[in-house]
Amino acid sequence: MKASKKICIAILSVLALTACAVGIIRSTTFPLDPATLPDHICDFYNIGRPQPLSPSIRVYDSVELKNTVWYLMEIGEDIDLGYVKLERNFLGRYKIVCLGYGGGSFCDGVVRSGEKAYYLFGGRDVTGRIAKITMTQNGETCTMENVEGKTHFLFCTELSPQLGDYDFDRSTLRFYDKDGNDITAESNLSGGGIG
Repeated sequence: MKASKKICIAILSVLALTACAVGIIRSTTFPLDPATLPDHICDFYNIGRPQPLSPSIRVYDSVELKNTVWYLMEIGEDIDLGYVKLERNFLGRYKIVCLGYGGGSFCDGVVRSGEKAYYLFGGRDVTGRIAKITMTQNGETCTMENVEGKTHFLFCTELSPQLGDYDFDRSTLRFYDKDGNDITAESNLSGGGIG
């Protein structure tokens, strides 16, 4: 009788701890919904601020690699271009793990997912003229196409292991319009990184 009572107490304790853990996870994560994502970004943005701010936030294109999602966004009065990185947990809910923004019209970076490396390139092209982007590294050219003609886009291309060093030079970027004309000179390549 005593052994069964101890087992029952142990089982109830494990169930109570599991319920608490799930409750904590659910309170710090959220289902992914682009309509409510700006509110979650605002909450993350205000962590540690004595006076919370309510910046204007617009979410655009996204890229998903396994359990990680990156969204291109604009934030604040200056309409800074940036990104938000989210990770999915075992319950299928998400939490924000990184937020970056700044001046310029483009942001890019190399991210890893498992054994593979990917080049993310986000941009804001209010003219809607950019139809294709190429980038060259160590003689290898990566091509990203804006087939939908989006004015705000986030592209992802898998990188070849032969590229070695993934430190890209933005001066190798080339933008083309729908007719194949090189329009790179018309763009300011400034911007931040994606991590």
